[in-house]
Amino acid sequence: MLPNIRINSFADQNTEEEERTAPPAETAAHKMYAAVFFVCTLCYNKITSLVSAYRNETMLQLDKSSEGI
Repeated sequence: MLPNIRINSFADQNTEEEERTAPPAETAAHKMYAAVFFVCTLCYNKITSLVSAYRNETMLQLDKSSEGI
């Protein structure tokens, strides 16, 4: 009877090494948090640009009204 010998290929050794050193897998919660953070960042940028545009328009109107005085 032959002994049960398994010959590992180079590819098998790499995957085993990666499994030992790899960080934990990304979970659905991590992906959800990343998506929420991304959407919040986009909304924040849009709101700040709108507020900035509103302030600039208001300042222009104040400048125009003060010119007539």
